[in-house]
Amino acid sequence: MNTPLHGLLATALLDRRADATVGWAAFAGGIAPDVPAALFYGWYCLLGGHTGTAIWEAKYSDQAWELAADLSHSLVLAGVLLAVALWRSWAPAAAFAGGAVLHSLVDLATHADRAHRHLLPLSQWKLHGPWSTWDRAHGAEVVLAVEGALLLVCAAVVWRRYPHAVPRGGVVILLLWSIYWAASGRAFFET
Repeated sequence: MNTPLHGLLATALLDRRADATVGWAAFAGGIAPDVPAALFYGWYCLLGGHTGTAIWEAKYSDQAWELAADLSHSLVLAGVLLAVALWRSWAPAAAFAGGAVLHSLVDLATHADRAHRHLLPLSQWKLHGPWSTWDRAHGAEVVLAVEGALLLVCAAVVWRRYPHAVPRGGVVILLLWSIYWAASGRAFFET
């Protein structure tokens, strides 16, 4: 699933009262697991001389980057934060942790080849899901179509729930970015 959709999905599912603080926290939690990968990608783009495909295929397997990405996708760590936030009745922290948990659960099913170690630090185990968001051999076209439909539904929910200019502008930007990403061919790295 593309990162902005993770954020919109978390916001749509975890902030039913239209509390802006909770909504932003859910969105942030939904995208947070992908922050290390975005930093990694940005770093190699700044270094220059690398194509997007080369970065993901050759550089992403670097142990330090892989550990950072796997820790940020840890259901154990996000689950502990969620439990503490619920126990202490910290709604924004619970929304953030819930968004991170939701992100990782979706990734369990959609990372056929580049699975994360979702149970760190307790286990090194990886679940290679049946589908992929980028590999056509694992149904990426179908996943992309489902993502597109889900993106529209989540965008509509967030648009309706938040009648203010800033969240609605954010929804428009995310929709435009997602359309560009899918139409440009950047959605697929493997054939």
